Amino acid sequence: MRSDLIAAGNDPLVSNRSGGAPNTVISPSLLFGELEVKRADTSKDKLPQYPAPPLSGIDGGWQGASESLGLRIAKKERQASRNK
Repeated sequence: MRSDLIAAGNDPLVSNRSGGAPNTVISPSLLFGELEVKRADTSKDKLPQYPAPPLSGIDGGWQGASESLGLRIAKKERQASRNK
């Protein structure tokens, strides 16, 4: 324990954490005379780089679906212009 601890409260804080192994931390409020704070190392917080998934799949993917939709719209527009 730190030597410059001034007081400890009687209001325990319960923190349930899940991760590699779930755990629970229970601690009271603490008052220190002096406290040094360091910036957290966030280099490990970055997600790994993965390539984008391919756009085509079993059914032709979004490209095939958008082409099909475009053809249907064009067909309806032609039919509408013929009916005028």
